[in-house]
Amino acid sequence: MNNNNVKKTSFGLLLKSLVAPAFLLFFMIMVGGFAVQNLTSVGQTTRVITDNMVPNTGRATEIMRSIFNERLALFNFRASGALEDAQIFNTEQTETQRLLQEASTYFNDPQRQDLLQTLSEQHGVFGQHFSEELVPVHTEMMALRAHLLNELAPTARREIERLVETALVSGRLTEVRMAVSAQGIVLNASTQVGLFSTTMDTAFQREATLLIEDARYTIEDYTEIAGLDTRTLLADLANTWSEYEAAFAQMGQLAERYQAILNDSILPQGVELTDAAYGLQLDIFSDLELEGAQTQDKIQSSSLIMMLLVVIAAVVGSAMAYLITRSVVKPILAASRVLADLVKDLRAKNCDLNQRLPVTTRDEVGVLSQNINEFLATLQPVVNQFRDSSNTLRSASDKLTKVAAKTQKGTQQQKTETADVVTAMMQMETTVTDIAKSAAEAQGLSEQADKDANDGKQVIDQMVSSSHDLADQLKEMADGIESLGEHTASIGQVLEVIKSISDQTNLLALNAAIEAARAGESGRGFAVVADEVRTLAKRTLDSTVEVQSFVDNVQKGTALVVQKMHTCQSSSESSADNVAAAHQVLNMITTRVQMIKDMTTQIASAAEEQSLVSHEIRQSVDLIRGIAVESALSAESSSQSAQEMEVLGKELNQLVSQFKS
Repeated sequence: MNNNNVKKTSFGLLLKSLVAPAFLLFFMIMVGGFAVQNLTSVGQTTRVITDNMVPNTGRATEIMRSIFNERLALFNFRASGALEDAQIFNTEQTETQRLLQEASTYFNDPQRQDLLQTLSEQHGVFGQHFSEELVPVHTEMMALRAHLLNELAPTARREIERLVETALVSGRLTEVRMAVSAQGIVLNASTQVGLFSTTMDTAFQREATLLIEDARYTIEDYTEIAGLDTRTLLADLANTWSEYEAAFAQMGQLAERYQAILNDSILPQGVELTDAAYGLQLDIFSDLELEGAQTQDKIQSSSLIMMLLVVIAAVVGSAMAYLITRSVVKPILAASRVLADLVKDLRAKNCDLNQRLPVTTRDEVGVLSQNINEFLATLQPVVNQFRDSSNTLRSASDKLTKVAAKTQKGTQQQKTETADVVTAMMQMETTVTDIAKSAAEAQGLSEQADKDANDGKQVIDQMVSSSHDLADQLKEMADGIESLGEHTASIGQVLEVIKSISDQTNLLALNAAIEAARAGESGRGFAVVADEVRTLAKRTLDSTVEVQSFVDNVQKGTALVVQKMHTCQSSSESSADNVAAAHQVLNMITTRVQMIKDMTTQIASAAEEQSLVSHEIRQSVDLIRGIAVESALSAESSSQSAQEMEVLGKELNQLVSQFKS
């Protein structure tokens, strides 16, 4: 290995690889610092906006909203005249004053403080005019309105109604027409006064004034033509209407003053208040827009500077990365070409392990090349040792192949012989199983025959007992039938007595009939009775004859039955003797069947034991056969392993032969 061309450089790959990231990191820190500085400035501006300007904008908006509510309450009070709307105005005025005082503690700008001061003074004057001027005038107007509509107008109408009634009573139609005309004019005037007091419209005021004057002229004309009885009433009406006209005139003056306060003071002041509040809001909005524009300019300039710094960092970093990468990659490519030549020679099976990589630098690439050269130098003796080991492995695999072939042949022969033994044992086991099965069936048949013989014995015993019982019963029946014959003979004697009584009754009836005939008409009833008695005697005689015939038949049948019963008794006694003989023979059969059953039981037990033994033998042979099969498989596996070792030795020898050491 030649190290004469090694460059004397102390920069490693780590240091080279860190130069470009360090440079980029430096620029990123600069960009980050600049961004943090600008973001801090923007954040401070944003805090000023959010902490001061935005709340102040909200406060200005609230002030404007409250002033609008005051003006709305003023318009509602102007339209309705209700004191509730005046109270609402006072409530909204108090709220506006509170908002102005609160804003004065937050608005730090002197110019804005002056605006607030001016707005507060205008607001105070606005409220003062409303409370001290407009409301008292309106209250006085409402009092006059109530006096006009609720007191004077009803009084005038009542007085006119009395005039109409008086004129009607007196029959003066001209006065009636004048009173009715005055009544209509008064009603119209009251209506126009009510409309004027509600709307403050001058058109209604002019119309009401004309109607009031017209009513006054009508009253004056009526006074000239009135009678003495109505002049006092007309004087009262004239006084009432004069007071009504004066009150309406005063109400007109108050209305003019009311409109003057509205048009000259309150309404213009409301507009000025609104304009001042709007100006305050615009002033705050202008500051907010100015701060927003300045913040936007800062953000744009900061973004431009950061983009410029990023572009510079990217260009310089890319150039440095290219130079550093070139200084690192060039020696790596040189080492890669040498390694590629080694791999190419290795694929061509002509690898020379004497080759070495050039070491041109002292950095990590040079260290890597030097380590590869040391690896090749260390690999040479290992390859030589592999070559020797492969030859030894090849020789051992040849011997193992021969031994495995012999073992496989012996295990194959053992496998064949054990298969024959297993087949013979299976046949013997089948035969023994069949014998055991037949013995078991014979045992079952003998047990069934023994059971049937015992059942037959029991049946014979029952037949013997039944035949004896039958003979006894037949004998008893014969005795009973003979007794029945004797009783039927007694019945015949009784019938003879009844027949004799019937004959005597018949004679008595005949004598009674003769006596009745002698008696004539007085004996007719007795003759009828005698005739009935004779008829009854005849029927009794006929019945006796029939019973006698039935008894004769019963006596004949009884005699025949007695004869048959004696015959059956003899037959039953003979059957009982035969059954007793069969019972003895069946006892002998039962004894023989018991002996056969015992013998078949012994045969079945022996066959079962033989079957178990043959099964155990077959299992042992199967086990031997399994061992033989496993031995054959092991031998075959050993043979395959030996063949694989032989092939592996050849391949290893071929691989080792590719290296030149």
